[in-house]
Amino acid sequence: MTGRRARRARIGIALVVPAGLAMAGCGAASIPAPTSTVPTGTRVGPQQFLADSAATAQAIRVFAEDLGANGASLTAAQAKASAPLLQSAFNQTQLGLKRLSAEQVDDSRLDGQRQAVLAPLGSVVVQMSAITTAAHAGNAPAVVAHLAPLRAAVAKVTQAGA
Repeated sequence: MTGRRARRARIGIALVVPAGLAMAGCGAASIPAPTSTVPTGTRVGPQQFLADSAATAQAIRVFAEDLGANGASLTAAQAKASAPLLQSAFNQTQLGLKRLSAEQVDDSRLDGQRQAVLAPLGSVVVQMSAITTAAHAGNAPAVVAHLAPLRAAVAKVTQAGA
């Protein structure tokens, strides 16, 4: 997509807001969202893993909502205005990936889900990075160009977590 057509792409429809990482769930709400990384190999209980997963899923949802808030089209000015919000959600998602990559969950079933979701979540982070960079530059066509790959990456995260 190029030029005017790219700017008119339906941002809200083009990006699926994830229902969650599928592995996030009950018991996680009582643990605060993570604010720092953990050393590689850190053993965590199921609640901490679920809290980290839930915070990461929430950051992806916020990112999608911030993109969708622009309406049916995206201008350079809208992209630039969205950049700080996108950056914040991207940073939280990146932190989630780092934590989930470093952790080892005491529950083997949950640790298997953690391992399965890492590569797809890494793809989500790559696409979010590209979108955030394009938004900071006011490059609406580049933002739009990364929506389909982001949507596909989010779908793979959801599949891996199921």
